[in-house]
Amino acid sequence: MIARLSIVHLVRFVSSWIVWQTVILDYNVKVFTEFVAFFNLLMAEATARSSDVDHKDCASAAQNGMRVLSPLLFGHAAAMTLKTAVVLNIPDILARAEPERGALSVHEISKELPSDSVDEQVLHRVMRTLVHLKVFSAERVSESGTTVARYGLTPASRRLVQENNSRSLAPLLMYLNYISSHVPWQHLHESVLYGKDAWGTAYGMTSWEYSDVDPEYGALWNAFNKVQGAPTIEALKRYDGFKDVNVLVDVGGYQGATVAAIVAAHPHIRGINFDLPHVIAEAPEFPGVEHVSGHLLEGGVPSGDAMLMKNIVHLFKDEEAVKVLQNCKKALTANGKLLIYDPVIPSEFDEGGSPYDGVPPLMDLGLLVYGKVDRTEEQWRALLASGGFPNASFVCLQPQH
Repeated sequence: MIARLSIVHLVRFVSSWIVWQTVILDYNVKVFTEFVAFFNLLMAEATARSSDVDHKDCASAAQNGMRVLSPLLFGHAAAMTLKTAVVLNIPDILARAEPERGALSVHEISKELPSDSVDEQVLHRVMRTLVHLKVFSAERVSESGTTVARYGLTPASRRLVQENNSRSLAPLLMYLNYISSHVPWQHLHESVLYGKDAWGTAYGMTSWEYSDVDPEYGALWNAFNKVQGAPTIEALKRYDGFKDVNVLVDVGGYQGATVAAIVAAHPHIRGINFDLPHVIAEAPEFPGVEHVSGHLLEGGVPSGDAMLMKNIVHLFKDEEAVKVLQNCKKALTANGKLLIYDPVIPSEFDEGGSPYDGVPPLMDLGLLVYGKVDRTEEQWRALLASGGFPNASFVCLQPQH
């Protein structure tokens, strides 16, 4: 009898708990639904007030507002999901399988991962999300009476393949989404309010000084620099101003690949690669190139009749940039010239129908957050004049990615 009573009470308790859980779940769903409706209503009302939209169009206005905001609200999730695929090397796995096996299922992808306990449900959700974002393709096929999704590469994910791909965007993705790269963005509002450097506020040092403190960050930065060098070299090869150069100094030339490529294309040039001591210490030997170490802000730039700085000047704010330019001018021989390969941004960003809408201003903000500065042509001319170069000409050398 006691046993029966205990079982009855237990059943009643479990039943009550299930009902209670159901009520709470229903309540939460209702609250969430009401929140979404309220949020949409606020957006619709704001749109109606600001642009005299008829009330009957409020729902449509709210939907348009959500279309704009949704990718921004969840942008970090998209970036981190993409990073997950690259960390797992999925673009390369699919690329290697493509010639003989074609598209792969989640199970087949899991067998290529470095773990014996892959959660295929989680992998499926990652792949499904990236298919929705048009990073991967998916084809559903029937196999043994079961529908299976097979995943392949798209033009987007081919840009993330790293093996035998000197122009992969994977290093940029990894660098931008490293945890240390995210922290300074939390201080962007302080840049607005007080003019503070966001990176300096976060870490108390410059981004290149931080590379010595966080070796993983430094390695990611170096990997990105190595990849972005390929299109830069191709762009510089199209420049016809090296014919009268005898000694070319690549100021901040990293490990010397750029000046080596220029010397190979123009054998009459003697190349000098100038960079920080720890960078030069790992630089390989190149025919016709001499490596020299030093600190750009402290002077010591080797003498030459041409100075090349690629993506260097925008690392410095105006005061330091002027000092850099002055140090280069001191090292130039008579009638020498300074060659700067750096972005020139428009005064205002276009709002046209380009697929890259939003990217240039976001890149500009990213440089600001990392303590760097992109400049308009007018700003460049003023800076160059202050640094001792009042006569500047601008040549478009768009890199071919």
